[in-house]
Amino acid sequence: MTQKEKNINAIPNDPLDELIKKTCFALGSNMDKALEVAATENDHEVKRMSHSALERKSTLARTTIAKFAENNAPNPDLKTICKLAHALNVPPAILLMTGDDWRRLIRAINDMQNTVQADVKLSEHVKSLIKSDKATAGLKLARILKMYPDKQERPDDGDYQRWENLEQDVNRRNNIKRQSVLAMTAIAQNVETAVAENGSTKTREEYLAILTTLAAIFGASIHTN
Repeated sequence: MTQKEKNINAIPNDPLDELIKKTCFALGSNMDKALEVAATENDHEVKRMSHSALERKSTLARTTIAKFAENNAPNPDLKTICKLAHALNVPPAILLMTGDDWRRLIRAINDMQNTVQADVKLSEHVKSLIKSDKATAGLKLARILKMYPDKQERPDDGDYQRWENLEQDVNRRNNIKRQSVLAMTAIAQNVETAVAENGSTKTREEYLAILTTLAAIFGASIHTN
């Protein structure tokens, strides 16, 4: 087992700590991968940036950078993450994205392209949902796409205690999924103005519909077990 894995596995195993563990590992791993190409100055020679160069560019202490590299900094402050992201020329959120996050994003984009953008009527329906109630538009779309809510079939063995437990579990998962869809949609809709200001021929209404759709699918794909 590597030192990185030992440091990660030292964190207690419960749902929140598991998320911290994965995000911590992602931060160190993503930083290392970005460093592999960060010193490149032309298109023909890819060069790695040293920790010393990153220290100068980010103004972070070498000991802090070393902790990231060893996945030994489970709770860096926001300013530190932003300094690191700025030095590597990537958004701070990208440094924190795990493999699970990328899979969810890819799945959401694929679903959006395959299911929504190909369906003109549904695309127009998304716009009408936003006009009716912007805050709940993503949740309503998730229902239309049958991504929410999860349903539990009643077992036919007469075990009502088991049915009650199953029902409680599906309610718990739906609460998580509901919160995820609403939060992701609200965040995406919040950047609609900035996204639209890029000289594209799309209208702000179209951008808002795209962001709402992507966020709804992304949010509904959250792992709830």
